[in-house]
Amino acid sequence: MSKLNQKVWYLSICYCLILAAFSMPVVMAETAVPYKIDMQRDQPDSPLRKSTIMAHVKKEYPGRILSILPDTDNGPDCHIVKLMGEDGEFRIIHVACD
Repeated sequence: MSKLNQKVWYLSICYCLILAAFSMPVVMAETAVPYKIDMQRDQPDSPLRKSTIMAHVKKEYPGRILSILPDTDNGPDCHIVKLMGEDGEFRIIHVACD
């Protein structure tokens, strides 16, 4: 193989690698929570009730609540609510989380 052919081969391989690197989909972690509701206890001694959380979520985001799970790692009253909105969008809503 001549030196010119080696250079052309090397440049074409580099071009293909660069093209492949930039054409791959970029996956990034989402840092901000898009759906969040800030709530506080009415009385410091009693935790937030699920019925109160449901009422606030339904008022702000109309739709069907699929689940409500506590997430004590992000606060004593933090709950993760999964909801299917009336517009058909699936939402994960963080309620009373730090």
